[in-house]
Amino acid sequence: MSKMSFLVVVAVAACLVAEALSACPSRQLNSLETQIEICSRNVPVPYRGSGSWQWARYVSGKMAKEPTCNLDNAAGYLQGNLEGRGYIGKDDIDRAVNCLKTSISSGICC
Repeated sequence: MSKMSFLVVVAVAACLVAEALSACPSRQLNSLETQIEICSRNVPVPYRGSGSWQWARYVSGKMAKEPTCNLDNAAGYLQGNLEGRGYIGKDDIDRAVNCLKTSISSGICC
């Protein structure tokens, strides 16, 4: 096997191991992403389109790296990400974060 093929195999294996070690199942993270997109779809952005899918990806990425799958942390990650943008008002942030908290606590999400 050539060196390049070996490196490709090692890289793919490393990705699979990282996914397998995630405390949150991928199905649960996908559900979380969908819920974040729903909760943040009306958050204004200074460009055409929606930032909701980007915020959802950010939060699910943070959750995938956690040693435990505590969905209560997702709202904090979302809030931190939205506040870090600088152009989103507090009311819009609170609305999106409360929507996510409510959907998690009531069992609608994830």
